[in-house]
Amino acid sequence: MSFKTPLGKAGGYYRQAFAYYYKGRYDKAGALFKKVLELKPFYADVRYYLANAYCQEGRLKEAISELKEALSQNPIYVDALKFLGDIYTLSGRYKEAVEELSKAANLRPDFADLRHNLGRAYYFWGKMEKAEEEYKKALEANPDYAEAYLSLGCLFFQKEEFEEAKENLRKSLKLDTEDSLKYALLSHLYNLEGDKSEAENLFKRALLLSPNNYSLRKWENKIKGHSPFFALLRRLFLFKASRDLRFAQIHSLLGIIYAKRKQNQEAILELKEAVNLDSHDLQSRLYLSAIYEEKGETEEAVKLLKEILSLNPDYPQAHYRLGIIYSKKGSRGTKAQRHKGTKHYRLGIIYSKKDRSEEAVLELEAAVKLDPENVDYHFSLGVAYSQVGKTEEAGNEWRRTLELNPEHKGAEEKMKYYQWHK
Repeated sequence: MSFKTPLGKAGGYYRQAFAYYYKGRYDKAGALFKKVLELKPFYADVRYYLANAYCQEGRLKEAISELKEALSQNPIYVDALKFLGDIYTLSGRYKEAVEELSKAANLRPDFADLRHNLGRAYYFWGKMEKAEEEYKKALEANPDYAEAYLSLGCLFFQKEEFEEAKENLRKSLKLDTEDSLKYALLSHLYNLEGDKSEAENLFKRALLLSPNNYSLRKWENKIKGHSPFFALLRRLFLFKASRDLRFAQIHSLLGIIYAKRKQNQEAILELKEAVNLDSHDLQSRLYLSAIYEEKGETEEAVKLLKEILSLNPDYPQAHYRLGIIYSKKGSRGTKAQRHKGTKHYRLGIIYSKKDRSEEAVLELEAAVKLDPENVDYHFSLGVAYSQVGKTEEAGNEWRRTLELNPEHKGAEEKMKYYQWHK
């Protein structure tokens, strides 16, 4: 990416900002980028780099704000669209990530890194077919893209399509033979299939490349056979184990597979390690909370869901699961209250069908008050509000419906109506 350096005083600040930026002094760089913008407020490139500085400091909200401002000045700024999409992915805002990255991909369809990142957004959003499609488009654009093969391997790993996973991981290794992560992934694949000998051989390669890796040491007892290799390696490498953030991905994948297989103890161990390595791992927390919920340990499940929402207040699955847990714990009121709510709801539906919309609103408001976590009540109340011309209130109810159930197709359609009419 090339930028035009501004002239005069702004240019001086600009050069100083980059000097600090490349030294890792992001606070100083950010302050100087802001001085440039005081003099040249419509300089989208500077806003892009200011967003970079904010991101390096973990100030994601400020980074998003600067990128949005840059895009208001230049809506076809592909790098800004990509960066914004990547931040949304990091923040667990996958739908928004897909929206921004798709805009960029439409502008630069052969940008392999962009296609790959769009695939990752789909992957974390749980849309595996779309993720696979984008990873393959990335490889069409760049057949030697090792990271895309790795991502495809991880996708097939999670789907337990192990032959495809091995094929793609080996293609990735062929392009980058010194990556212990890929040897570790392949080792776990063979171990899950019961091929202990190949699993051990691959694990040895991983350990030779990263002998002090914290995750590899954790897995040693799971993978190793009776070979004296491992004992010898421990004597040779007595240094403190180091943590590698990238290995959180393997812990998470293993945890998800164990969870699917109802091997909850193993799943909990792996998912906890994923979260320990990557404090922003929302997906692993979500799976962990589901396991604890299934085991009846609702306090632990709620704690994890609240952690997710502290990292991303807009994470819909966490809102949905919390709503389910609270409803089971009785926060929706007594059984008698819920029964009474059902009566109001049924009356509201009848009135709505008979065009007695004002009465429908009253009945459905009463139903929501008695059972505030009921998805159907909120959705129907939104419909009733729209019938009496209360568009804002209707939008609020449909928004609440989607918080409780992010997959509610009716609410998605009604929100389009709301956005059009508000």
